[in-house]
Amino acid sequence: MNGNTTANGSTTAPAPNPDKKHADWAALFVAALALVVSIWTACQTEREIRESERDRARQERAYLAVEDVRLVQYETGKPWKVAYAIENHGQTPAFDVVDSFQVGVFDAPISSTLERQFATLVDRPGSSTINKQLSRAIVGPALPWSKVRDIAQGRKAFVLLGRVKYKDVFEQPRVVRYCFALRTLVGGEVMQARCPVGNDGT
Repeated sequence: MNGNTTANGSTTAPAPNPDKKHADWAALFVAALALVVSIWTACQTEREIRESERDRARQERAYLAVEDVRLVQYETGKPWKVAYAIENHGQTPAFDVVDSFQVGVFDAPISSTLERQFATLVDRPGSSTINKQLSRAIVGPALPWSKVRDIAQGRKAFVLLGRVKYKDVFEQPRVVRYCFALRTLVGGEVMQARCPVGNDGT
């Protein structure tokens, strides 16, 4: 029989057991600690999964760059022609590629005007998919002798600048800007250099 019996035969409630009370608090603490550890482990696992996905995306995504810029036709009184290639250095194709560009003759040095020129670019209609390379050629109006002379003497620069927008295989939008200055003529050849700003990307 539980409890204590008094002299008149009645039964009183059993005295509290301090050991049992401590055991209950200990069990509650252990349960709370286990919950905290479980939540922390889940957060760590989720973070590791996200980092793994980001690493995979960085390794497998498309990386576009404009290269092999050439002024293939450049004579006084004749239309000029610029050729270049959009290279994909990534492991997967680039989708919805839109190349918007501008070609012009600017006063040297050109650094102060480039950002304004990039701001005026308008996305051109149409898009394409690039697996490895897309070759482009732009033909423009004839240059007068005075501009050809100024370019040869370094007072002006023949500039190709542009912006390529695309999506990678993970549906992430990307942008790469390019800018090349064709500054001087040596022995009939055009010397090419990257502009001081504008060659960057995401």
